[in-house]
Amino acid sequence: MTKQETFDFVVKAIVEQGRPAVDQFGNCEYRTADGRKCAAGHLIPDDQYQPSLEGWSVGTESVPESKRLRDIITAAGHDADLVSALQSAHDQSASEERHGAGDFMPMFLERAKSVAVRHGLTVGEQPSV
Repeated sequence: MTKQETFDFVVKAIVEQGRPAVDQFGNCEYRTADGRKCAAGHLIPDDQYQPSLEGWSVGTESVPESKRLRDIITAAGHDADLVSALQSAHDQSASEERHGAGDFMPMFLERAKSVAVRHGLTVGEQPSV
């Protein structure tokens, strides 16, 4: 997948799901019990996902679990740095919503636009929220 295809896929998936992938305490998860996924979670193939991946970030290679996540993401054909940025956009927006700073979706979409700019990508038509 190209970086643009990865970006478009993730943003569309988050918009369609309509809310962040968080547990009952508001902590972000790659996959929730009710089937929601975070930005990176949408890109982890089912046969590669394990609950032990929860709590680790795609954004670092210094921890074995995080390196494994990066390896899974890149083996699936995605740019790990882009996915890390989208993961941060999801997680930061979910955290701010949990702390009363606003609604998740508008914050996520605004952060996703910033990710697109930083990675030289285009932002297609976004739904109004």
